[in-house]
Amino acid sequence: GGLPTSGNVFVSVSDADKRQLPLLAVRLVELGFTIWATEGTASVLRRYGIDSVIVDKLSSQGDTAKDMSNSEKAHERIGKNVVELIENGKIDMVLNTPNSRGSRTDGYAIRAAAVAADLPQFTTITEFAPVLMAIEAVKNNDYQVMSIQEHAQQLFAIEQAESQESRA
Repeated sequence: GGLPTSGNVFVSVSDADKRQLPLLAVRLVELGFTIWATEGTASVLRRYGIDSVIVDKLSSQGDTAKDMSNSEKAHERIGKNVVELIENGKIDMVLNTPNSRGSRTDGYAIRAAAVAADLPQFTTITEFAPVLMAIEAVKNNDYQVMSIQEHAQQLFAIEQAESQESRA
């Protein structure tokens, strides 16, 4: 499907990607999205004061019955796993970067559910950052439609101007 300009985004990122997440999460919230995240990802967001709805991955299903700490009480917890939420139309976009073997199994099920629901999904932080820029451009009506040839001409003109400036 097309990129949503608001709604619910499921986010679950690998440990290696958690350092880059807060900046993207702040942008998501600024753009009007609600973040739905797995426990580990929600924990990182919580440290930066970013609210999220906590959901289960498949391999952690059933953990929602545990007592919540004081810091978790500020975050809503949903008793359904992310695949059920996707199937029920509660999720509008998915960012899921793989980590361990279990998360690959979960990731496969999450991606399959997202494909079946025709949702946009992303598996790397690198590909997700420009998506946020595109969503912002659409929301701000700050874009032009042009052919690839027109775009190439525009880039060529910019490169030529920069080249002439550097010679001066």
